[in-house]
Amino acid sequence: MFPFLSGPLRNAAVATALAATLCAAAAAEPAPMPGVSMPGASAPSPQDPSHAGAPVPALTHRSSLASRPPPGEPDVGDWRAANERVRAAGGWRAYLREAQR
Repeated sequence: MFPFLSGPLRNAAVATALAATLCAAAAAEPAPMPGVSMPGASAPSPQDPSHAGAPVPALTHRSSLASRPPPGEPDVGDWRAANERVRAAGGWRAYLREAQR
C-alpha cells in the first residue's frame, strides 16, 4: 500500500488511510434494505416491483413442439428385399471396400 514508507511511518500512514475510509463509510447514508421502511422515507407502493405484495403476472408456457404433427411410424420396408440388395452388391465386404477408398 505505501511501498515508499517503512517502519512506524508506514504504520501511521496505513492507520490514517484506514481511519479516513471508515469515517467516510460511517458518514454515508445507509442503503435501504428491501422490505424495510426507513424513517422519513416513503413506503414503496404496491405496484412497485420490489414490494413484497406487488402483483405478479401469471406464468404461461407454450411448447415449441405443440404445433408439430405427432410422429408417425416410419416406413421400414421389406427386410428380405433389403437383405437381397446387400447380397447383390457384394455383402458387407463390398461396403467395407467402398468405405476404405
